[in-house]
Amino acid sequence: ALHDNCHEMAHFWWMVADAATPNDWINEGLAEFTAFRLTEERFGQAFAQARLAEYRRDAGQNRTTSAIAETTGDSPDREINRYERATLMFLEAQRRFGEPALDRVLKAIHTRFAGTGQATTALFLEEVDRQMGKEAATFSRTELYRQPPLPAGAQKPAAAN
Repeated sequence: ALHDNCHEMAHFWWMVADAATPNDWINEGLAEFTAFRLTEERFGQAFAQARLAEYRRDAGQNRTTSAIAETTGDSPDREINRYERATLMFLEAQRRFGEPALDRVLKAIHTRFAGTGQATTALFLEEVDRQMGKEAATFSRTELYRQPPLPAGAQKPAAAN
C-alpha cells in the first residue's frame, strides 16, 4: 500500500505532461519510478526485486502491440506500458548510464515542465540527449517506440484497409 501511495504522492511532482494524451506515460512512468525508488530505499532489495519481477511478468502480458509512447488512455495495456514498462526503461537507463545522469534528466524535466502539462515524448528525448548524450537518447527512443511481443496465443489485430 505504501508503494501505491508513494506513486500517487509523486504526481504532485510528476504532472508535467497532458494526461489526456499518450504523453501521460511521462507522468505515470516517472511517478511509478519515483515510488519504486522510495519503497526500495524504505523496504530494501528483497521488496524491490519482488516488485521488479512483477513489472517483468506484467510487461510480458501485453494484449496489444502499442509502444510505451503510443499507448492511449483507453488501451487495455495502459498500466503495463505507462507504469511498468516505463519504469523498467528508467531502471535500465539508471543501470547503463548511472543514477546521477538520470537524476539530471529528471531534474531538468521537472524544472522545465512542472505545472505546464506541456512535456511530450519528443521534448523528453531532447532533454535526455542534452543531459545524458546521444547513446542514452537512442536507448530511450528505442524503448519508448519498441512494440512489445504479444503473449503466446494472442493474435495481432488485423490491419486496417
